[in-house]
Amino acid sequence: LNDERSRFSPAHQYLKELTVRYIITTNFDRLIENTFDQEPKRPYNLVITDSDIPYSRSLETTSIIKVNGCVSRLDTIVITREDFEQYTACRPQMCELIKTVLATTTVIYIGTSFSDPVFVAFNAQVLDRKSVV
Repeated sequence: LNDERSRFSPAHQYLKELTVRYIITTNFDRLIENTFDQEPKRPYNLVITDSDIPYSRSLETTSIIKVNGCVSRLDTIVITREDFEQYTACRPQMCELIKTVLATTTVIYIGTSFSDPVFVAFNAQVLDRKSVV
């Protein structure tokens, strides 16, 4: 997780080149952000907590949504069972944003095990909503 030793891969560069509105990641590292900061730089909004959401509304920039927090803000890390159990209560706007993105946009899943508790809960809620409509 140490940014000094972490290097982004060609896959990160390809991700930077996609013209997408949202990137949702469960990773704590800053590899995606570091890639976006390399020349040629690409603007992005970093969304880690509810308070970051008002800044993610620009249509010209990609919002990088870090579901489980970030090493740059250690108080945001979601890693323990208790963190996962309290997620929706602690981050209600983040939950709604992620559910909205999952329900309204095409999502490409890269490098996920689909076992992250937060992701599993969001995906189930989105699928439940879609079956009601």
